[in-house]
Amino acid sequence: MARRILLALTLALTACKTAHGAADLDVEEPAAADEATLELKKGDESLESSDYTEAQRHFEAVKAQFPFSEAALLADVRLADVQFASEQYAEARDRYDTFVKAHPTHSEADYAAFKSAETYWKEAPSSVFFLPPAHQKDLAPVHSAVQALRQFLRDYPKSKHLPQGEQLLREALARLAEHEWYVAGFYAKRGRWGAVVTRLKELLESYPNIGFDERALFMLHDAYVHLKDPQGAQDALKQIITRFPGTPAAERATRMLGK
Repeated sequence: MARRILLALTLALTACKTAHGAADLDVEEPAAADEATLELKKGDESLESSDYTEAQRHFEAVKAQFPFSEAALLADVRLADVQFASEQYAEARDRYDTFVKAHPTHSEADYAAFKSAETYWKEAPSSVFFLPPAHQKDLAPVHSAVQALRQFLRDYPKSKHLPQGEQLLREALARLAEHEWYVAGFYAKRGRWGAVVTRLKELLESYPNIGFDERALFMLHDAYVHLKDPQGAQDALKQIITRFPGTPAAERATRMLGK
């Protein structure tokens, strides 16, 4: 009988402690969440005001104090944003990519994937008036940007960042198209018509509808004329008529074909 009473008292005491502990947890969890949210907000404000050192401090505090929280995941992305804003593009890309790989279904994964692709574009050479045009420089980062942006568009077709991704992709493709056009003109000035044909075909096949198609086809016609290839020259003109019906370019091509 005494054992039964002792057992009953023990169970009752345990239940009270459990209930008390749960109550404490209910009080502490919202407080912790509020603190993490406040720290994130402070970090965002510092980032917006370009105080990158202070922003980094706040975001790292979130990760250190609340390592297993949702706020810590957001802080990780914000730390990449700090590196991006600081023009540490390779470092930012590594952090964005790590986040996407670790949390592919997270609500910020599409944003991180887009920003990772954007880092390549930021590393691409820019056109400055006293330097050679950008399309004459090393375009490896532009190729990487195109690849990464296409991957982003495939992986996140419903992302709210889709318009930005599509715009950046158009700009990157235009940069590569400009390069092919420049090289074709370089070879044309030197009478290397076979190389001109190769470059123009690459331009037309890889970068259509960027703004070079009409000019490229007319130059392709001229290159074939120099190569004494009448069939190739005629085919170039026929492409213009087919692709741009009713335009001045098509009318010009029709007249040239008639001659």
